[in-house]
Amino acid sequence: MEHGSGTRRIVKIKEFKVGDYSDSSGTLHTMGSPSPLIGHDTRTTIRMPEYFFNIAGAERPVTEVCAEYLALLTQMVDQYKADTPGVTARPCPAVPIRSEKPPRPATCDPLDA
Repeated sequence: MEHGSGTRRIVKIKEFKVGDYSDSSGTLHTMGSPSPLIGHDTRTTIRMPEYFFNIAGAERPVTEVCAEYLALLTQMVDQYKADTPGVTARPCPAVPIRSEKPPRPATCDPLDA
């Protein structure tokens, strides 16, 4: 998959019914006729997106896949550090987000001293 072509993620909407709901963004209170009296579920429906990647035919949560990728990347960096003692990396130079001129390519080669 090319990075520029998008993530090709799968979005599913998870729905659940609540009478009252609270999270870090606020609290929702609902009121209405009691459901048994009118024969209709009057609770509020909350819809939340869930994101998945299709990997080898299996749908996997995006957060799970990203956590595995980060763990693998950390392992690779640790292995590189172990295999190349004495080599230290310099931080990459900051590239401005907006510029009149195109930014110069940033070089982060630890051997380019």
